[in-house]
This record gives sequence, structure tokens and C-alpha cells, in this order.
Amino acid sequence: VHIRRGDVGGYTRFGETGHNKPDWNLLQEHILPIKKYHLQINQNLKSKVQLLLKQEILNLQIQNPTTTGVHIRRGDFGGYTRFGHQMIDEKYYLAGMEYYRLQYPDTVFVLVSDDMDWCRQKFASSDVLLIGGNSPEEDLAILASCNHSLIGYGTFGVWGGFLAGGEVVVPESLKLFRGTASETAARVWNWTMLSGF
Repeated sequence: VHIRRGDVGGYTRFGETGHNKPDWNLLQEHILPIKKYHLQINQNLKSKVQLLLKQEILNLQIQNPTTTGVHIRRGDFGGYTRFGHQMIDEKYYLAGMEYYRLQYPDTVFVLVSDDMDWCRQKFASSDVLLIGGNSPEEDLAILASCNHSLIGYGTFGVWGGFLAGGEVVVPESLKLFRGTASETAARVWNWTMLSGF
């Protein structure tokens, strides 16, 4: 990811919520030129990822699929209570995948995570590419190369969804974490909140 330093502002640091996050309301007015000129994936990495995706999709034998990047953060969020609330689990991601299958019948899910072994156990399917778990920059480039996104909590998924564009699905429980980067991005960018999660 290439970000030119010194000319991208718009961060709120430890404001009323105690979170260090982008001020999406401030950035909303300026985000398209920032995205176009400052938030670009390195061309070599972009080419590498596009070739990888092309090869993996060819193996599935699906013509012109819609790709949905799925980011699953497990390391510090997996399977327990945080901030007094139960965190999402595989049921959320399975429901999100079903949502996209109904919206886009030829969807291929491109899954990245910090726990690919767990993901292989939970999400192995003929329309799921389990190709993440590489370097963070490669995983972000993979997410950014997709048409749509299914993300949980955390800023890595937020940036992946933002860079990809398209529809971004998040758990409705983000509303419980008001003021976090994930909740603020979902609210400001009007992302789809999957109810029940």
C-alpha cells in the first residue's frame, strides 16, 4: 500500500470515545481524490494478486464471477466476549455468504484471515477461495481486488472494504461499539448491516 506522508489528515485521536480512528465525516468530502492519488496498491503487488485470483478462479470453472472479499479477524477477537458483548463467529460469515449468494448467484468468496487453519475447517466450499494468510499487504491487496466485501470487526477489514468499493456487509452488532473505526465507517458510508449478528 502506497500512502504519501504529510498530506493526508483527518484522524481523531482519543476523542470522546477513546479510539484512534479516521474521522470519516471529515474525510467523506475529500475521500475520492485521497483514494485515487494516495491509497493505491503497489503495481507489482497488484499484478501478483490479480494473477493469483485469475488462476484460482479458473480452477473453479465459473465464468465472470462476482468476487466478494471476506476478512476474518480471529487473533484477538475470536470466539469470546469483548467490551461486554459476545463477538461474531462463523455463523455471521456463513449468513453473510448466503446473503451474497442470493444477491449475486455467481459469487466467489476470497477469504483472508489471521487464522487460515480455522477458516479451512469452517468455510471449505466450492465457491470459497482460501488464499489469505500471507503478508498483511498481500491480504489487503486481495481484499481491494474484489467487487464486494464481507467484514467483521477491525480496521483491516474496514480498509479492505473501503478500497474494494462495491457493497460492504458488516454485522449489525457494530452499533454496540459506537465511535470505533468500524462502526463509524459503516454508518458514514452506509454499509449493509446484517441483522441478527
